[in-house]
Amino acid sequence: MNLAHKILWNTISQVAGKFIVTLLGLVNIKLLTNYLGVAGYGEYATIYQFLAFFGIAADLGLFTIAVREMSRDENKIPIIAGNVLGLRTALITITMTLAIIAAFLIPQYQHTRIPLGVAMASFTVWAAMVQGTLCTVLQVKLKMEYSSIALIVFKSIAVLYMIIVIYFLLPLNNAQICTTNDEVGTACPAITQNNIVAASSAQSASDAGFYHMIFAGNIASIVFIVMTYYFTRKLAPIKYRFDFHLWKEIFWKSLPYGAALILNSFYFKIDSLLIYFFRGSTETGIYNVPMKIFEQITLIPLYFMNAVLPVLTKEIDRGKEAYNKIIQYAYDFIIMVSFPILAGVFVLAYPLIFVVSGPEFLSRLPEGFYGADMALKILIIAFTFSFIAVVFSFILIAVGKQTRLLLVNAIAVIFNVIANLIVIPKYGFVGAAYISVITQFIVLFSMILYARANLQFSLKFAN
Repeated sequence: MNLAHKILWNTISQVAGKFIVTLLGLVNIKLLTNYLGVAGYGEYATIYQFLAFFGIAADLGLFTIAVREMSRDENKIPIIAGNVLGLRTALITITMTLAIIAAFLIPQYQHTRIPLGVAMASFTVWAAMVQGTLCTVLQVKLKMEYSSIALIVFKSIAVLYMIIVIYFLLPLNNAQICTTNDEVGTACPAITQNNIVAASSAQSASDAGFYHMIFAGNIASIVFIVMTYYFTRKLAPIKYRFDFHLWKEIFWKSLPYGAALILNSFYFKIDSLLIYFFRGSTETGIYNVPMKIFEQITLIPLYFMNAVLPVLTKEIDRGKEAYNKIIQYAYDFIIMVSFPILAGVFVLAYPLIFVVSGPEFLSRLPEGFYGADMALKILIIAFTFSFIAVVFSFILIAVGKQTRLLLVNAIAVIFNVIANLIVIPKYGFVGAAYISVITQFIVLFSMILYARANLQFSLKFAN
């Protein structure tokens, strides 16, 4: 199997696995939105958006840097992977503890289900970070199909647990749920603009049901780690290592990229938190339906470029002709994937939102109410820019210029936060969606400029 085929197979195995996971993720969204209601789903989404800030701080780009370093000398895989596992576990334990404390101290979260939800969900984030570290070995060995299998099992267990709770243990009162179009607007006044908050709350799950939705991830995470560890041990002897000198070396190498990731996560997640603070849980719930959909697809370019990175790092040493082919190949693949997604989602936004959530999340333009389908149409443009930008960001990582990512993301954060503080109080989630488009265009344009400034390459845009 030649190099291109190995990269393609590694990516296809991940994308195929991600396709199944995406279907399970859409089922997950459907279950959550119908069971928790608009406001309840807003709280649920806020919990994970809040934890994402702390989780990315523990990541620090260690996954990508570890893959790069192990690709240069595969004999060092057990040493590097073991120490990254130790460092990452220490960091995620500290950051999750801080997240729990912060959640209980934030005034806007008082008298809501968010603080306890953060405490419970922190284990899922902790487990995901440990599992992701084990995956560095699978990535270097181009065996990410094993990770895909573990991810499918993880999602399946979580969805199965939710189904058991929703339909058997703690079901909603059937009298409160609309099932036909004739009932819309009568038995369920939630789908009129004036009554959406009150009726959504009336139809939502109890506190026990809400927390069970979070606990589903905890149960599945245990299996997730065990399976990934089993697959990884077949390729390399991985165990916790505590070489603090190496920890320091890896930490400083990853810090610029990690800081860039923190900033990137900040401008991706801050809009949801600001919407919650300024507009409440209902708009947060509406906005996060398309955001959750995008979470299912945004890993595609990352999966692909993580597969390309070990090869690109080696090919750069061989000369322009060698690495230019890899870059062109990567660019062509991302364009081939992103543009059909853009067209399909833009055209099918309304039915897609209806399928994955419910009528209370949809726009009702005669009433002047904008729903999740409107946000989806706008945000798909932003995520297309984000897809393409990944190629150029990984070029910078491959040549060791990840500090440039820090500057780009710092500019994006400053613009995004200032613009959202101005726009969200007046225009809500629709304004935040437009700000995301502008922010992602700034990032893409800047990434292209920096990548071309640090590595000579040429792209054929008409391929």
